[in-house]
Amino acid sequence: LIDTVFTMDSLINQLEQASLIVERAERYELLGNLYRILIPIYEDRRNYPALVQCYYHLYQ
Repeated sequence: LIDTVFTMDSLINQLEQASLIVERAERYELLGNLYRILIPIYEDRRNYPALVQCYYHLYQ
């Protein structure tokens, strides 16, 4: 078996991809749950552009 290394960046990438898929599926009620995981990570990393994008995405 191949060892897979999971990192915080890979988690963020997967959650961002999931948010796009959820939006395409028009399951908007699930976006809040995804962003409840992502927003604290972005705040800790002080990734303000990503935070703006999250809140803008939720606003729509």
